[in-house]
Amino acid sequence: MIKMSYAILYYTLPPHLSATRKGYFSGPEGFFGLADSPEKKDNKDGKIRFEKRSGIPSICMPFHGAAARKNAQKGLSMTLVYGHRGFSGVYPENTMLAFEKAYEAGADGIEFDVQLTKDGVPVIMHDENAVRTTGKDFWVKDLTLDEFKRLDAGYVKNGKFGFTPPPTLREVMAFCAEKNFRMNLELKTGVLEYEGIEGMVADMLKEFGLSDT
Repeated sequence: MIKMSYAILYYTLPPHLSATRKGYFSGPEGFFGLADSPEKKDNKDGKIRFEKRSGIPSICMPFHGAAARKNAQKGLSMTLVYGHRGFSGVYPENTMLAFEKAYEAGADGIEFDVQLTKDGVPVIMHDENAVRTTGKDFWVKDLTLDEFKRLDAGYVKNGKFGFTPPPTLREVMAFCAEKNFRMNLELKTGVLEYEGIEGMVADMLKEFGLSDT
């Protein structure tokens, strides 16, 4: 999370992007959110001015991560860019394809959602029920890992990319560890408790060397 000492964030959007009332950037390259959903102040000459509501906003912007990485190597600080559920504006959300494309596009990291299968395996899917993204009306908690991997997350993009299975957390962590790619994990415990998920995720972070504790 990036700390900001100033009250207004100035960001010039490319002309093919737009800012919605909910505080999201959208465009043909993807769909990106501002965690605090600040109010849009004006839109003159392509400049979007957002007034932050909290002291420490977490910001996701269109992919300029390659520049961020170069500046980081020089010791300069810059807003980090996270692909929301991967490169989800174009590719099926929360899939390895979307995560790989986010990396290729130059993002600094990815945001994704973690749940548990019936047999206690951490997997990646945003909704507790798979119907929106796969067309199958199943709760993730009621599926074994084998059943979960048979789902087609490419359904959300009308099958454009062929069969696209949702990944396990282990698959995603292996990819991020190999690429030195940042992660923003959301544990989906708002609707279901998923007892023990925190410990499972913490142990896996340590296993892949992604934890400093």
